[in-house]
Amino acid sequence: DQQLFKDLGAMIEQEIKSIQLATLDALTLISNRYGFLILVEHSFKMCRRNKVPMSFLLFDLNKFKAINDEYGHHEGDFVLTKFAQLMIGTFRNSDVVGRLGGDEFVVLSTMLEDSVQSYSVARKIHEIISAPMLIEGHNLSMSASIGISTYPEVASVEKLIEGADLAMYEAKSSGQHFAVFYTKNLAAKHEQQRMIEVKLN
Repeated sequence: DQQLFKDLGAMIEQEIKSIQLATLDALTLISNRYGFLILVEHSFKMCRRNKVPMSFLLFDLNKFKAINDEYGHHEGDFVLTKFAQLMIGTFRNSDVVGRLGGDEFVVLSTMLEDSVQSYSVARKIHEIISAPMLIEGHNLSMSASIGISTYPEVASVEKLIEGADLAMYEAKSSGQHFAVFYTKNLAAKHEQQRMIEVKLN
């Protein structure tokens, strides 16, 4: 019986490790794409059931490639890891931080009073990224382009992700704002641009 108990304990421990390996980003130890999407689905169902707003913030580090090129991938990995640690230390336990790959990150924020409050989450991200970071004796400051989509303005997980991606692209291409909200007007604008490009091709 004692051996059976030990074997069962070992199996459970192995199962937990397997789940962690599948859902955590190996470099930063925050949720990876797979783990984050599971949490998004779960949080979205809860927010819809309880009629609570939630926000999905998608962003990447502007000109991150230049850091890799100048200082090497080891220092680039250090920046990503440090940035992930700072985010974990800044956001609430009810918020979920994830890395989708490369220098692309996401924050899922629930328990909001209203959707507009997600702009303060974006401001926190902006403050963390723009704070100087010491790399090989140099104080480097970075910036981010942040796309925000919110529920109940967007009614599905797929639209949350698509909307945030579109808003991030708008933030990056306009260069005027560090964060842009997804709206129906923005979607219409991009659809119009896409149709013009199709006609030109």
